[in-house]
Amino acid sequence: MALQSAANLAVFITTNNSSWDIANAAPFGTIELNTWTHYALTRNGSTFRTFKNGIIGSTINNAASIYSSLEHHLQIGVHYALYVPGYFDEFRVSNVARWTANFTPPTAPY
Repeated sequence: MALQSAANLAVFITTNNSSWDIANAAPFGTIELNTWTHYALTRNGSTFRTFKNGIIGSTINNAASIYSSLEHHLQIGVHYALYVPGYFDEFRVSNVARWTANFTPPTAPY
């Protein structure tokens, strides 16, 4: 997750570390200041989905493998010089697509 602009959260995903060929600013939606917001990115087979408060924001179909390297790693909350103006709580990585359709976000900690 990263900022696409000062007010929009988006996801950027690459297969090759030189272009955003899987997801290039796929939107989560606008950032709401001073409120808790649940964001999720899932992948089920070749389908990626972004969710904001349980509502699908975008769907991306791509079966390619996500680029992986010890030198280049997952970045959350930053894209170039744009930083998310807030805090992250309970970041979770899972090997199961927890949500594939609209859902009610959990209200208790995992």
